[in-house]
Amino acid sequence: MTQLYLAKVNFPQTVLAGSISEVAVIIAVDDVSKLPSAPNIVVIGTGETAETVLYASVSGDNLMGVTRGFQGTARG
Repeated sequence: MTQLYLAKVNFPQTVLAGSISEVAVIIAVDDVSKLPSAPNIVVIGTGETAETVLYASVSGDNLMGVTRGFQGTARG
């Protein structure tokens, strides 16, 4: 599973609950309570495959109103 948020001491993290497309506007995660309140940003992946995603709201364990590649390129 792909990790959300670059792992650093005391940083919250969770994982994607499934695969996502480059045009996804909803992203399911295992535990949305580990992430900052919406609207906010989250980093998917690490290193050169990392991507910053903006999410507008949360519903259950889903990030809603997602903008992929918010600070760069959407990764596949």
